[in-house]
Amino acid sequence: MPLPAFTEEGLLPQGIHPATEEDVALLLVDPFISSRTRATLYNGLCRYRRDLTVLGLLGIQWVGGSFVDQSREDPTDIDLVNICEQHILNRVSERNRERVLDLLGNASSTIEQYHCHSFIVVQYPAGHPMAEGFDARMRYWLAWFSTPQRYTVSSKVPAPERGVKGIISMTLP
Repeated sequence: MPLPAFTEEGLLPQGIHPATEEDVALLLVDPFISSRTRATLYNGLCRYRRDLTVLGLLGIQWVGGSFVDQSREDPTDIDLVNICEQHILNRVSERNRERVLDLLGNASSTIEQYHCHSFIVVQYPAGHPMAEGFDARMRYWLAWFSTPQRYTVSSKVPAPERGVKGIISMTLP
């Protein structure tokens, strides 16, 4: 199912919207003909997803930031939260584990290589000491990605007057 059209405020409608890479290109890259960065960012996202898949990772990725609205013709990166179950991370081979963890939670490394500002949220099984924090971490990212920003020359500030911004959710692989 394709992604919904932007609202009058230039936002993806409120909610979490499942999408494929093709859906993302159709809404967030192809219509921005004069953009100097969107195709490059999108290609980095696709490479990032392929590299994680090759390393054996499964999960959900939330895509947000200025890439997911019309406020900036040329965003500088793609904000991305990787949501993964602990047992999936534990299945990654020892040989690949350090690389996977670097790709999931090292925002500076992934920005340079893939143009993705990446973060990780791990879901632990019930009874695990870290299990209770999962819902709070998900609420944090939901609030962060749902709040539109106002971009100025030197900074960005929350712009809740623009409404609530939707989030793209993609399955990995």
